[in-house]
Amino acid sequence: MRRVKQLAVAVVICVAALMAVPAMEAQQGAPIPEQILTGKTVFVSNGGSTYAAVRSNQVYESFYLALNAWGKYKLVTNPANADLVFEISFSSPAGDATGGTSFREPQYKLVIVDAKTRIALWTIFEFAQPKNVEKATAALVEDVRALGIPVAPKAAAAPAQAPEKEKKPSHIW
Repeated sequence: MRRVKQLAVAVVICVAALMAVPAMEAQQGAPIPEQILTGKTVFVSNGGSTYAAVRSNQVYESFYLALNAWGKYKLVTNPANADLVFEISFSSPAGDATGGTSFREPQYKLVIVDAKTRIALWTIFEFAQPKNVEKATAALVEDVRALGIPVAPKAAAAPAQAPEKEKKPSHIW
């Protein structure tokens, strides 16, 4: 019987250790700048377009609407009231010339800037054709999401306690 208890304790310790490995792995690597993780207000800046086929206002508006639909940030109309500035732009620079022929590489660029220090914290590119403005700007918002920005702070796990007697709800939701 004693050996069974020792084996059970060993299994619990091993399982706990294996569960801790993903948490430790998540902490390794280059960190996301704190301002990106904690920012609540964003000013969207129109960085323009260097390509005649794409109006800069079209890119700006599409990105603004996609970011607003996500709902993570409060969008403000004055950069002085923002934690972050998201500068959206479009360009189509000439790509590498091969055999004397050059080609264009259309790209949507998002630069995330700390509004207080004016330091660029992060830059994201989406390579897409000019006709795909909505898809490209939606992809940029997904790229921001993929940085691991929590939608709401996660509550710390409560320590295990003895079960309480069932309480009647004081509110009906």
